[in-house]
Formats: sequence, C-alpha cells, structure tokens
Amino acid sequence: MAHHVWQPAEGAQEGAAPALGVTQTEFWDVAGLPVNNLPETMVMSMENLGEAALAGFT
Repeated sequence: MAHHVWQPAEGAQEGAAPALGVTQTEFWDVAGLPVNNLPETMVMSMENLGEAALAGFT
C-alpha cells in the first residue's frame, strides 16, 4: 500500500491557522462547567480574542 504525502497545490500560499480553544465567557458558568475548571492554556480572554482577530488583518 502506497503512502501519499499531502502537498499544497502549486501556487498555494502557506499560512497558519489558530488552534481552537475556549473563550472566557459567562456561557461556561451557565453550562455548569466554570471556565476555571479548564486548563489555563486552553482559555483566552475576550480582549485577547479580539486583539488576535484584528492582528490577522495586518
């Protein structure tokens, strides 16, 4: 069985995609899982989320 290694199409641009985590909102308390119970490295504040989104436009 041959293994295929994925290659981007010719002329495609390389980029980065954010790894999904969670945003610190009141939703987590309403859902019954306080955001403080999640690993700190997975949680992003609303302020940081907005700044990261705007940084993508520069």
